[in-house]
Amino acid sequence: MYVIIRFLLRLERASAAKVLCCLLLLSLVMPVLGCSGGSGKKSKKSSASTGANEKLPRINHDTDLEVDEKRVVVAAPAGWTRSPRSKDYLVRYQPGGKKTYPSIVLTVSEPPAGFAEITAENHAQFAAAIAADLAETFTQNGKNTLLKQPTALPLGSHLGVSWSAPGMAKVGGLSDPIDRVLYAVVIGERMYTVEARAPKGKLDDAGRAAAKAVAMALAGANTDTPAAAKPVDTEPVDTEPVDTEPVDTEPVDTEPAKTEPTADPETATRQAAQP
Repeated sequence: MYVIIRFLLRLERASAAKVLCCLLLLSLVMPVLGCSGGSGKKSKKSSASTGANEKLPRINHDTDLEVDEKRVVVAAPAGWTRSPRSKDYLVRYQPGGKKTYPSIVLTVSEPPAGFAEITAENHAQFAAAIAADLAETFTQNGKNTLLKQPTALPLGSHLGVSWSAPGMAKVGGLSDPIDRVLYAVVIGERMYTVEARAPKGKLDDAGRAAAKAVAMALAGANTDTPAAAKPVDTEPVDTEPVDTEPVDTEPVDTEPAKTEPTADPETATRQAAQP
């Protein structure tokens, strides 16, 4: 090919030869450049669009705890510890070791009116109702201050809602801004909200995932156990007296014929004298 190109360039008909040469060179070079460049871009897009699946921490069911007057059961993520009780929440978890944040808090409230049970039909409306309630609190100068608007999503066996909001927390007597990610579900006509909290800018993906795992593991407490429902020693069949049936209590010798008084001697004599 190189010999042919040199031959064409040396031809006296320079104009035609040069045009032909340029076209030939372009036809040889462009496909090579185009293929290598295109394949590189495609591989980058492919790798960028392939995201890893969400990884949630394991829930340690050895920490199962009945809360809200034994209405629901909650458990901690593996490796997390339960904080002391407080009237501000049902339960609170912290990472193990010396790490104090993020924390996970479970609270309870009444669900929006008309949402005692969440189904596929009213799931989106449930999220909209929460958004309307939050707008009353998180609106400043006509602007919604939520970090993420309420979104309907499945949470394990529940149909829940998630959102992010700013907040304030007292640390050492001072109020500091915090970031909050919340997951809400309705169980037994009550709304339970699992919240991950951390100082502003310190709430990482691990904290969010841990809160989500706790929300997904929430379950109604099973109080209908055989021992609780029917105590063995209080069943009616065990408390009925065996010998109190009416047939056993009727007197045998109380027939009227046997209860007539015996006549006195004088009466007996007169009866005997009668013809």
